[in-house]
Amino acid sequence: MNTTALTLDVGAGTQNFTGAIAVWRHRALRYGSRQIIKQVRDSSGGIRTEIKQLGAAPRFNLGCGIRLTSLYFFTDTQVENSNSVGERAIIQHPQLLASNISFSIRFRISKLAIRRKWSPFVGANIDLAGVTFGAKRIAQLASSTGPNSAQPAFFNLLRGNRRDRGTLNSRLYADILVTNRLTCRTGINHLIASYSISQDNYQKFFSQAFLGIGYGLGSSWRYY
Repeated sequence: MNTTALTLDVGAGTQNFTGAIAVWRHRALRYGSRQIIKQVRDSSGGIRTEIKQLGAAPRFNLGCGIRLTSLYFFTDTQVENSNSVGERAIIQHPQLLASNISFSIRFRISKLAIRRKWSPFVGANIDLAGVTFGAKRIAQLASSTGPNSAQPAFFNLLRGNRRDRGTLNSRLYADILVTNRLTCRTGINHLIASYSISQDNYQKFFSQAFLGIGYGLGSSWRYY
């Protein structure tokens, strides 16, 4: 079963604020089977047994979506050259808006009926690729005496650790199904913000806690 959902999350750290809104399309994965066995009386008055096969209740959900992530730093922020360990720069109040295609996985912990409220879930999602927008900022290189221009890295691409490019967002979270359409969630963000300074790529990795909600856009959200 396919479902569509809208999520809104807000995170904050000591030096930064993050807001994210996303639209997800998920596929519920069924496994195994269930049986309903009952005895019924036929037209002749006899008793016969009926066995009805049912699909298993879905517990895993895989999906993809489009996520907009806004990053705002309250203070000047230190970034590090991805190609030269130890080469750092200070950027004045970075502000970025990233749009990425993301992958998501979600697992229903409880074996309770899937229509019952308060069913707990755990999940994770990660940005794969996209683009970033933002204004140029003034940067000060540790190895330079004069100011430099810092341009947000336009293309985003998940490549792994320091090889990542652009602005990416990943999350590990737990949430609860409050109604058939509404979930409340909390978890940890792991983000990367990137700027180009003097043709070199400078990055900032950081994590923060977040709170959020999810809302089903279709009639089958209860299965999400």
